[in-house]
Amino acid sequence: MREVLTRRVGVLLVPSLLVFAGAAQAVLVTQHLTDQQMLALMPESELSFTAEGRIGDRGGVATFELDIGRLTSSPSQTAQHNWQSGRTEPLTVAYDAFLNTASFTLGGVTLTYQPDRYFNEIFVRARAGQSGSSLAVSNLVLEGLPVGDVSQATGPSATDVLRISGANLYDGFSLTGTAVLSWQDPAPTQSNLAFQIKVGAVPANPIDEATWGRLKAIFK
Repeated sequence: MREVLTRRVGVLLVPSLLVFAGAAQAVLVTQHLTDQQMLALMPESELSFTAEGRIGDRGGVATFELDIGRLTSSPSQTAQHNWQSGRTEPLTVAYDAFLNTASFTLGGVTLTYQPDRYFNEIFVRARAGQSGSSLAVSNLVLEGLPVGDVSQATGPSATDVLRISGANLYDGFSLTGTAVLSWQDPAPTQSNLAFQIKVGAVPANPIDEATWGRLKAIFK
């Protein structure tokens, strides 16, 4: 296994490529985007499902902290979760192709949703809207392959979108990782500290020339 390091060009990052040798060789590509760049690649109309963790009211009954559905504005299932500042929370987002069921597991709770069947990419979005707050979704492993990248944001008004492509998601997948929400008093509320794992369809694009040259060099 070899990792090709990212190269910064202007304000954008050339995608990282993680190449894994085996009977079925796989390539994971990661890239950091803005919200506008994500929507240009995958409009909401192409979104299959979203798993979300947000600070809400930290386990109170007035609102929810975990949800899954196509859009976060109208989730299919929700749950309570009492976030603790700085605590590492293991999470799993998975898709069972046989049952056509997406699931989101965190804090001993599993939420499920039956999405549109076609999708090919994952976007992990982190948002920290308040000063003194931060969020990181890390230790990501997709179908046994380390993603090797992190989605993280530190407030105020910070957003980071990690794009993960190159995996076969349609036949089913499991993405594991950890989420850490941290804040200073007064604690944020609602979605001012939140992450979303968005799964949807992005049209096929050729790998950019510089990156493809690096990939070919690995096999020389």
